[in-house]
Amino acid sequence: MVLGAAPQNINGMGARELAWILGAGLVTGLPAGLLRARFTRSRLFGVQAFDATVVVVAVTVSLAAAAAGYLPARRASRVSPLHALRYE
Repeated sequence: MVLGAAPQNINGMGARELAWILGAGLVTGLPAGLLRARFTRSRLFGVQAFDATVVVVAVTVSLAAAAAGYLPARRASRVSPLHALRYE
């Protein structure tokens, strides 16, 4: 944490990092999941792999990751820099 940083700056830093990680995961994971669903459908007789399921799982995981990134950033923005330095 930077001395003198406003809580909004700390939250913004966490949000930017979270956006990069989520973006990279979605860009690689969503097409891979959709291709895997098509592959499964072509290999197994009578089994339907729903593309909507892959999208719903991707959205659910993205929301969980957003919460996992936002909550620690919010907690860090509330800590006094002097208090944090004292225990470093």
